[in-house]
This record gives sequence, C-alpha cells and structure tokens, in this order.
Amino acid sequence: MRKDVVDDIFDRVKQILGEKLGGEVSVLLEKEEKIVRRLYGGDMTYIGHSGRRETAKAKQKALVMIRQGVSVKDASKKVGIGHMTMYRYLSKRTVNDK
Repeated sequence: MRKDVVDDIFDRVKQILGEKLGGEVSVLLEKEEKIVRRLYGGDMTYIGHSGRRETAKAKQKALVMIRQGVSVKDASKKVGIGHMTMYRYLSKRTVNDK
C-alpha cells in the first residue's frame, strides 16, 4: 500500500531538518500539515512527474537560443530535447511571442 503523500513529504522535511527540528519548528510543521490537509483533503489532486517541468524549462532555454540565431536542431541538442519536440512547440507559437 502506498504511503500517504502528505506524510511522506513532511517526513522528508523532518529528516532534512534533523537536529534543527526543535519545539517551535516542530509545532509550525504540524500546523502546516493540518493546513495542507484542510486545503487538499479529499481532492483528487494530481502530482505530475518532474519531467514535464524539466522539458518546459528546456524548451524555454532552446527558445532563447533560437532567438539568438542558433538553429532549432542545434538548440534542441544542446538542451537535451528532440528537435521534433521543439518544432512542434514552435508550430504552436511564434518565435517572437514572449
């Protein structure tokens, strides 16, 4: 059975803080956990993989390079995404858009 995601996140924070996890910090974390559970409790909240964010960042880096005159193929290769992915991205927007 999967561990509760909120428990897992707060356990990781507590592990990172280690010895610094003292009275006031511990109380603040418990309050924050209750707030998170109140906000998201019962929701079907989706937590995506980090791959989407990384790809989005790579696309933005490639776009900057393309604006500087680098070819789509070279810019894509330098940021680690496929050039066809970049062409699809560019077809949905113009290079001059911000």
